[in-house]
Amino acid sequence: MTTARAELVDLEVTRWYHCMNRCVRGEPLLGEGATDRKQWLAERLEQLTQIFPVSVGAFSLLDDRINVLVRLDPKAAARLSAADVARRWGAVIPPRNTKRQQLPIVDAWVRSRTKDAVWVATARKRLLSLGWFMRSLKEPLSRLANREEKTRGSFWESRYKSVAILDQASLLETSVYIDLCPVAAGLPMLAETGGLTSLDVRLKYIESGQFTGPVVAKQAVLKGKSPTSRFDVESWLCPIDDRRRSGATREGMIEGFTLADYLRLVEHTAKLFRLGNAPVSEKLRAVFERVGTDPETWQSRLLKLKENDPIQKRVERKPLGRAKGTTAKRR
Repeated sequence: MTTARAELVDLEVTRWYHCMNRCVRGEPLLGEGATDRKQWLAERLEQLTQIFPVSVGAFSLLDDRINVLVRLDPKAAARLSAADVARRWGAVIPPRNTKRQQLPIVDAWVRSRTKDAVWVATARKRLLSLGWFMRSLKEPLSRLANREEKTRGSFWESRYKSVAILDQASLLETSVYIDLCPVAAGLPMLAETGGLTSLDVRLKYIESGQFTGPVVAKQAVLKGKSPTSRFDVESWLCPIDDRRRSGATREGMIEGFTLADYLRLVEHTAKLFRLGNAPVSEKLRAVFERVGTDPETWQSRLLKLKENDPIQKRVERKPLGRAKGTTAKRR
C-alpha cells in the first residue's frame, strides 16, 4: 500500500528532501515540444522559491526526469503575515470569475481572504507542503505540453518519489549526485548537452555566462578569488556555505563548507562515475575530513547511490515505446 505523503515528511526529523519524478513510461518528453521544457522548469523552480518558504539546494533536469533537493522552512512560513499568505497562495491558485477566467490579485481580494482565519491557516499549511510544491512545479508543464501536442493524458509517471535527508554527509552526497545526474546517465557534462542543473547555474554565474566546458573545479574559485559570497546573496539557489554567523541573512546548506570545497567534491565524483576511481589530493582529503568522511567511504556511498537510484534503475530498462500507427495521444 502506498504511504501517504504527510506520513513521509516530518519537519521535526529533517527539513531536507530529495524529490524525483520520471516522465510517463520513461519517455524523453522534457526534450520535446515547441517550448524548451527543461528551461521552463528551471524558471518555474526559481519562481516557486519566491512563493513557497522552500529553498532549492540542487536540481537536475534531463530529457526524461527531474531531481530536486529542497529544504522546507517552517520558521519562514510562520513569519508570513495573513496578507502575504493570501498573495502567495493567489500566485499558486489564482482567483477566477464564474467563467473560470483568471483574475488579478487586487487588494480587495487579499482583504477578503485575510478575514477568513481558517482559509489563511489552510493556505499557510499548503505553502509549507512538499506535495503542493511539487504539484505546483509539475502540473502547469503537463497542461502546457498537452496543449502543445493537442492531446490528453499523463505527462509524469505516477506521483513523485521523496527521500528524507537526515545528516550533513547525506546532504552533500545527494546534492553532488543530483548535480552529476547527467554524468550518471552517461551524458557528457556540457552546459549545452548535459541537461540543466544547479551546477550549471553556479558555474555560469562564476564565469559570467561563459561556461561551455566539462565539469572541472574552476581555478579562480578554488583559489578563493571568485565572489562566492556575492553569488550567495544574488542567486536564487540555496547557498552552499551557511554564513549566518558571519552576518549573512540567508541560510546556507552547511556552515564552513565553501563553494570551492563543493566543486572539488563534484570534480572528484565526476571522475568516479566516469572511470570508477580518481586520485585524492591533500586539499580534497581535508574536505572529506571536514564533513566527517573519507575518500573510500565517499566513493562507496556515491557509487551505491548511483546504482540504487530508483529512477535511474528504471530508465536502464528498455522503454515501452509507442506501437506503430498510433496517434499522438499521450504516451
